[in-house]
Amino acid sequence: MKLILTILLFTPSAFAQCKWKENCHCPVPGSTQKWHLAYCSYKTNNEKLESEDVKKCMSSSFAPSGDNCKQNQYWKDEMCKVFHPSDNAREERCKKKFFIPKIVGT
Repeated sequence: MKLILTILLFTPSAFAQCKWKENCHCPVPGSTQKWHLAYCSYKTNNEKLESEDVKKCMSSSFAPSGDNCKQNQYWKDEMCKVFHPSDNAREERCKKKFFIPKIVGT
């Protein structure tokens, strides 16, 4: 009985919910499509996700091939370039894990 309790207490829970629901194992978690959408929304400075500007960006911008983890990192990096054109500011602010747009978490 003690062994079972020890295993349950010190083993990461398989039942823990991932806030982002997708790609939770990635350094940049969340839906790859929503990362792309967030990038296009910020790049076009348009919060209306169904706008023509955002749709055009979605259909004309592509991440390099690779798995979802690699693509999420790409969209995060591209969004950081939009937010912080200076390399110094980008390095300091965007490399932090908590930089995840609200769109990705919904």
